[in-house]
Parts: sequence; structure tokens; C-alpha cells
Amino acid sequence: MTSVDNNASQESILSWTSEEQHEKESGTKILLSQCFEDSPMHRDKIKDCEESIDLLQNTIRNIIKSANQAVSYAKDFSKCFSKISEELLNYEKQCANKDESDILSTSLGHFGEILSEVERGRQILITNLNDIFIEPLKKFSSEELDIYKQLRSEFNSADTTYLSVLDKFLSKKLKDDSGIQECAKDVSAAREEFHTKSLQYCNHLNNLQAKKKFEILENFISLTYSSYAFFHQGYEVYTDCEPTMRELTGKLIELRDQQEKIEKKKINYEQYIEKARPFYNPLTVRHSSKQITVPVKSGYLMKQSQQMKRLVWKRIFFELKGDQFRYFNGTKWNNIDLRLCMVREMKQADRRNCFEIVSPIKTFHLQTDNEYEMFEWISTLQNAIGRALHSERATPEEIEAATLANSAATSAMFGIKPTEKEKKRHRQELLAKKKTRRRRNDSKN
Repeated sequence: MTSVDNNASQESILSWTSEEQHEKESGTKILLSQCFEDSPMHRDKIKDCEESIDLLQNTIRNIIKSANQAVSYAKDFSKCFSKISEELLNYEKQCANKDESDILSTSLGHFGEILSEVERGRQILITNLNDIFIEPLKKFSSEELDIYKQLRSEFNSADTTYLSVLDKFLSKKLKDDSGIQECAKDVSAAREEFHTKSLQYCNHLNNLQAKKKFEILENFISLTYSSYAFFHQGYEVYTDCEPTMRELTGKLIELRDQQEKIEKKKINYEQYIEKARPFYNPLTVRHSSKQITVPVKSGYLMKQSQQMKRLVWKRIFFELKGDQFRYFNGTKWNNIDLRLCMVREMKQADRRNCFEIVSPIKTFHLQTDNEYEMFEWISTLQNAIGRALHSERATPEEIEAATLANSAATSAMFGIKPTEKEKKRHRQELLAKKKTRRRRNDSKN
């Protein structure tokens, strides 16, 4: 060997030593300088990296699968609770439209708002779970791990080819020089290809070992922050409603105690039935003790109508409030203008307890259960017609008061006395309806 070759060899050794020292200082797991020696220790390091990356790949695959299932389940869960929220809010709205707002409807509406706000936060969490967690993991798996598989396959193929060509060269007989130059060229080319693939593969393994430490952790940190934001928002929402919850809990205890007292109080239904039994007979003679001020009355009457070219009698509900008289035919309310009507008993009718309402447009033939009801309906309707003709329109407050008095008189007839709580409740209902009407009039004005 010449002095030039010796100097080149020494420079090469110093160069490898310097690069190896640099790789060690940078914390590289696989030294690229060892790819040329390809020692068993070098192969062990490659094997350790492959096992680590294979474990990571299987873990990421399982995490993505479970995360996709979590997104699907979370969407179904959120959809169901959003539907519950809509039903609660719709219930409160319908009760408000019917002036039936109470502790139940308002509380359910409040719970509906809470659920709606929580589910909006959950939708954001579901979106973040897909955008900042699942998709980056898929990208890392497809870009980095797929390249790892390809380079691994090329490295193993180059290794196998090199060993095969080297074995062919070494198996040549000492005295057989035929084709030795070609075999030497094949060995040189295979060795270069193997070292190239080894360098590429080991470099990618080193990069993967470094990238997995921050890219995978970054995804989980993003997921944790997103989860923290959702649960923190839910905590704040439920914390804000804690005073209301305590108030409702106290009210529920009070309502439950009242209901238990009512259940403990034994109601003698037979006593009420016994007092009402004489009035069940339609032939029983009764005398009204009510003083009619504002005409208010309601109940079922038999109404004659024509059906399939024959006359039939149907049980229809009628309602009179002041000068407003109407009946319900099963689908809608129909109004009757009393200003041009006349009411009289039908003495020549084939059925008993009949009277008629005669108007220029139509005549209504009606029948009551007993004679007492017939005369009371006639008297009340005549009173209403008189008020309508003299434009003595009753106010809503007068109608409500008359309805209450009418109900109280009917209860007293059967021996049922209203309690103080019922009287108080009736007064509160009248006051609430009065305020509602006043608000509506103010809004119209």
C-alpha cells in the first residue's frame, strides 16, 4: 500500500470517528457510521427500534379505532340529549302559551336550557376529537409509518441480495477465474445498494424515534385541553344553577309533604255519592238556590241535527259566558249570536225536557237531562240575550267570578265545601289571569 493510500485511510478513519462522536452527542439511537460495519450490536439496535415502532403502530391503530367509536357514540349520545332539551323547552313554551306556567314547566324549561348549553360544548369536543386528535394520528400513521414499512422492506431485500451475491463470489474456486470480475462488480454494486438502503432506513428509524416523542404527545395534550375546556364549561354551567337547584329541592320537599298529608287524609267518597244520589234521577224536582248575575253556564245537551236525511240527537257540550254562547261539535267550537235569538220551551215536542233557540238563520232543538236543567238553561240564556241586547257586556273578571260562584254553588248542592287552600288558589288564579290579560292589552297598544 502506498503512502497516499495510507493517508487516505487515516483521514477516512478520523472522519468516521468524528461523525460517530457527533451522533453520540446528539443522542441518536442508531449510529449511521455503524451501517457500514453492520455488527450484531448494530442489528440489535435496529431490532429494538423496529419493535418499539411496531408497538407504537399497533397502539395508534387501536386508538384510532376506539376514538372513531367514541365519536360515533358521542354523536348519538349528544343527539338524544339535544332531543330531550328540545322537548323540555317546547313543553315550557306550550304551557306559557296556554297560561299554564307553574314550577314544573319553568323548571323543566330551565333544565332544557342547561342541557342545550352542555350539548353545544359537547359538539365542540366531538369536533375537536376528530380534528386535533384522530386526523393527526391518521396522518402520522400514513406518512411516517407507511414509509417505515417501505424502507424496512427495501432494507431487508437489499440485505438478502447482498448476502446472495457475496456468497456467490466467495464460492468461486481458487483456480477458477472465469467470471470473477463480474462477480466482484456485482458484490460492489450490491454492497453499495445495501449501505444506501441501510443508511436511509436507519436514518428514518432515528427520525421516527424523535418525532413520536413530540407529535404523539402533542395530540394527546390537545385532546386533554379540549376535554378540560368542555368539563370546565359544564362545571360552570351547573355551578351557576346550584342556587336554583337548592331552592327547587326545598320546594320539592314542601310539595311532597303536602301530597303526603293529602294522601293520609281519607276521603269518604261514599258520603259524597250518598248526598248526590237523589240528583241522579232526572225526574227529581230541584229548585235553584243560585242568584244569576252574570250568565255563566256550561254542560252537555242533546242537540237535534240532520244526518243522512234523518233527524238524530247527539250529546254536545255547550258553554255560556256572558253573552258569548258556543258549542263544541267534536272538532271545533261554533259560536251562536244571541242578540237575534229567542229561547222558549218546546211544549209540543215528542221528547221531554226540550227547548229551542230560534234565530233568523237557524233553529236549535236542545234537550236536558231533567226539567230543572231545562228551566235553568232557559232562564240563563234569556238573561244573556237581555244583556246582549242592551250591550251589557260582562268583563272577564265578572265572568271569572260568576264561574267560581257557579262552581261553588254546584259543589254546595252535593255537600262539597271548598277548603281555604282551594279558595286561596282560586283567588290566585283569577289574579294571574287578570295580569296576563292586562299584559296582552298593553302589548297590543
